[in-house]
Amino acid sequence: MNSNSTTASPNATCSTTAVRGKRLTQRQPLVCRACTKSKVRCDKTIPCSRCRKRQIPCEREEVELSSKKQKIAHADENSEDVKPSMLMGTSECIVNQPRSVGCTTALEHSDILAARVDAKSTVQITPPKRRSHAAFENLATIVEGLAWGRHQCVQYPHRNCSRVETSSGQVSNGALSLNLLAELPDISTARQLVDFHLRFLSWSHNVLHAPTFLRQCETFWASATVEDGQWLAVYCAVLSASAWSILNSRNDVYDVDLVKFAPSACRMFDLMMDVLWGERFMSRHTIFSIQAICISGLVGNVFGKSDLLNTLVNAAVRIAQCLGLHKIPDEEPGEIWNDTLDREVGRRIWWKLVEMDYHSTPYTGSCSIHAGHFTTRLPLNCNDGDLIGHDESYLTTSTYSIIMSKMSLCIPKLLDGISKSEDVASRYEHVINVDRQMRKVVTKIPSAILRDHGAAGRGPEWLTLARRTLAITAADKILMIHRPFLVRSFQSPAYLFTRTTCISAAMTILREHEQLCEADSGCPPIWVHSAFCVTAIVVICLNLLYCRSTMTSERKLHYEQLIRSAGTRLSLSKYDTMARRGVYLIDAMLDVEVPQSASQDQPIDDTGKAEFVSILNRFLEQDQQDTNTGASVLAFDETQFGIENQLDDFDTWYHQMFG
Repeated sequence: MNSNSTTASPNATCSTTAVRGKRLTQRQPLVCRACTKSKVRCDKTIPCSRCRKRQIPCEREEVELSSKKQKIAHADENSEDVKPSMLMGTSECIVNQPRSVGCTTALEHSDILAARVDAKSTVQITPPKRRSHAAFENLATIVEGLAWGRHQCVQYPHRNCSRVETSSGQVSNGALSLNLLAELPDISTARQLVDFHLRFLSWSHNVLHAPTFLRQCETFWASATVEDGQWLAVYCAVLSASAWSILNSRNDVYDVDLVKFAPSACRMFDLMMDVLWGERFMSRHTIFSIQAICISGLVGNVFGKSDLLNTLVNAAVRIAQCLGLHKIPDEEPGEIWNDTLDREVGRRIWWKLVEMDYHSTPYTGSCSIHAGHFTTRLPLNCNDGDLIGHDESYLTTSTYSIIMSKMSLCIPKLLDGISKSEDVASRYEHVINVDRQMRKVVTKIPSAILRDHGAAGRGPEWLTLARRTLAITAADKILMIHRPFLVRSFQSPAYLFTRTTCISAAMTILREHEQLCEADSGCPPIWVHSAFCVTAIVVICLNLLYCRSTMTSERKLHYEQLIRSAGTRLSLSKYDTMARRGVYLIDAMLDVEVPQSASQDQPIDDTGKAEFVSILNRFLEQDQQDTNTGASVLAFDETQFGIENQLDDFDTWYHQMFG
């Protein structure tokens, strides 16, 4: 960290009771001191819900274990570097790590704080309270999985069952180096970046519980300790997304220190990856790694790391399945607050993964998540303060993410229908049906976020940004549905509906993008703004490329001015690979002249081959000069590129340039 940061003292210890005068007993008390003293019921978690509400310290009494219990405790004590009191005491304590002053990994997840199960000890599997019949049916698989080092999480959250971990999955005791901490912003800057994220960006992913994340940040800023080493990946992802958004804001309303730190946005993304690899996120599964990957989706594409992000998302899907996020049961009567919170955050994370997976299908041609293989219901339409579910018409911080989840469910249907049919007419009919389903989803969007009713000062400060982002995103999803027939629609009148629909959607995106760029400080940029603007530019350029012979000069000039203005806006984006390539694409496509439109007796796939080859060559030449790699520019001909097949598949062509 910088000079204002706080680092952990090597001699720091958890606040525990004195060693002298410990009570001798055969079992460790699970009830906290405060509840025991007040003689009230305790939920037996640290911190418990009662102490949390009263904002008082919460810890269990330390006792002297007798007989066999004492021997087991001493065995645990010798096998772990972390003090036993940390696993039983307060949740905000510092690890005593003599190896490094800047060590920061601390507590394991709350599901093992009370259990204290060592990987080398005998594994005890506590059956879940619900679905006992299903658990019995899977008993053979569960037992065999122990030999494989794998386990089935039949219950989430894991507070009432032991989590099985292999020796390679232990939480690392020697943690982050001072060099890593030094790259983080000072506390003052970090506090503003976190505040900015929660105010303007968190609604777009909704994988955080804001009060919990803020409490974790305050603990980290105060003591340089974290609940889990992987939490720092979440922290870096939040800083990266906020810094990039501030860096590309058109308004100079932010603190000068934030502006100075903003160019480090890309480094924060790389730091997130360093933390994930250092904490072995692929073998030691936690919620934090999935949250970090989901949040990094706000910047991964604009940094030119789309392939890496896509790989991370697929890894996160498997991690989530190992944790049981795909089969989260409903709440139980009388459930404690912590369980309710964990379930809700788990649902948010799972459905964000569903959304990210399904919306990447145009570039992968497949889905990692099968809609019939998970039972986790949609998250509640609720605010973080109380987690009380509201009607769909009620605006909450979860509203936007729920809308995106419902939209994403249309995409697998599109993919399945197109892949099953060889008949072009049947495939196109299926596209129209999916378009109709998507429009039904849009009609059910709450009017508060769908339209501006002119009620100034009402609603959260992110509402205007969310409303305009939704307009851009919904239009892009229509383009995604019609993409298999996009090029054909400009070549044949049989697909006139697709052409008019896509042009209208593209115009909507460009119009909303212009309004966002001209908006005040309440509308900072999000990656989808520039990304979907490039998509709209492609559609308008295709219209000019194929239909300019039938256009009036006024309409042709209008389209050209429209996309050049969009190119000017994109050129102002910083650290945005997609925006930069979008500008190159505009230059390449506007310089191409098509001698004539397709004739009735000319095969559809032959029209525009040479023009596409020219566009690709121009684009690749500009992109390669900018990256300054020194490699030779690849020249394409229609045989080498297979253009006769690619023209029928717009997905591949688009992905090669922006994927």
